[in-house]
Amino acid sequence: MRSHSTARLLVSILFLFVFANSYGQCNANAGPNKTKCAGAPVTLGAGTAASGNAPFTYSWTPAAPSNSVNTNLPAGTSYTVLVEDDNGCTGSTTFSVDPYPPAPAYTLNVNPSYSLSCASPSTTITFAPTGTNTSVSWGGPSGTITGTNVIVTTPGTYTYSAINTVSTCSLTGSIIITSDVVLPSATYSTSCNTNTVTLTATPASTYNVVWIEPTSPPNTLGNPASSTATGVFTLTVTDPSNGCIQMELVVLSGQKKVSKKALT
Repeated sequence: MRSHSTARLLVSILFLFVFANSYGQCNANAGPNKTKCAGAPVTLGAGTAASGNAPFTYSWTPAAPSNSVNTNLPAGTSYTVLVEDDNGCTGSTTFSVDPYPPAPAYTLNVNPSYSLSCASPSTTITFAPTGTNTSVSWGGPSGTITGTNVIVTTPGTYTYSAINTVSTCSLTGSIIITSDVVLPSATYSTSCNTNTVTLTATPASTYNVVWIEPTSPPNTLGNPASSTATGVFTLTVTDPSNGCIQMELVVLSGQKKVSKKALT
């Protein structure tokens, strides 16, 4: 009786071994863990089953498109993928997407303004990454680079970039510098009354206007201006919004205008 029982047990074990191998062994293999910079795409693949019967289905945790390859997965997450063949045989693998040391943090400042003007013909862009292991580069129409500062005298688009020299993670950005150097303008007229001349300028209402009388010392008059002097009067028109000044010389002789010359 013992010999028959032993024989039946051996047959059962052999049957299970054959049955198991007929279905094969399924597994998923994504390779080593991946490391990425923030915002950079990463691709993970579950590979193909070492053995088993196609077609294969894939299930990802956390959820991802149910296929063997996924892209643009965020960093800082561990993933498990379960693969199942057509016979229901399953295998799984776990891997992670780890973040590199990030691109440098930084401070950005533009002083005194994002716009060049007559009052401020230059401006300074300061791009200062914080921390160590950083490298900075600039691009633009012009500029004098001193450390993390760029002195700008030409309008245009200026680009900056910083790279973490350990991880190679980087960032880029741009700054637009504009320009307002339009000179103000004005028209003027003169009128005489006995020995007095009246000079009247007509500029935009937002301009500041003065007349400089050719006396010794020179005398600054308002607008309109009345004077008994003869000689070269200076009309000065200032645009307070950009600091630009337009000057014009008006030559009077015997209370009559004889010539004029614009100065810029």
